[in-house]
Amino acid sequence: MQGPVLAGLSADYLTRQLLHFQNGSRGQHADDVQGQQMAAMAKSLLPQDSDIQALAAYIEKMPVPNEHRLLPGDLKTGNAYYQNNCGACHGGQGQGNPALKAPRLAAQDMDYLRRQFMHFKQGLRGNADADKAGRQMAMMAKVLPDDKIEDVLAFISSL
Repeated sequence: MQGPVLAGLSADYLTRQLLHFQNGSRGQHADDVQGQQMAAMAKSLLPQDSDIQALAAYIEKMPVPNEHRLLPGDLKTGNAYYQNNCGACHGGQGQGNPALKAPRLAAQDMDYLRRQFMHFKQGLRGNADADKAGRQMAMMAKVLPDDKIEDVLAFISSL
């Protein structure tokens, strides 16, 4: 389905993303087909109603899958770039940081992470005024050299 692993993501993060899909802050770019599909699905929920919070709270409590595939890459280089560029917000072990509005990356689907990272880097995501955390991520995505992305993803896949 090309979607993220939602289980275990914080309810605040899930709620914020669903609201961004609903209000047009996310999933509107013509090149973001999956985002457009999710925006349509999110709009079927009642905006800012208890449905969203209840759904997010339920998903947050779901067990995080323990199976994931390891990506090839230079783990030492990936770790160094991750810790220098990503770890301050997403945590040294990819556990996420709700206070910084940074989701968990560990145990996430790597194809989804790659696509979202590239969407931030290419300006398909993180441009809306209402999405301060997304704008910060878009800025950080532009700092990571293209030839190090696979190493960083390989490191994240090892967490």
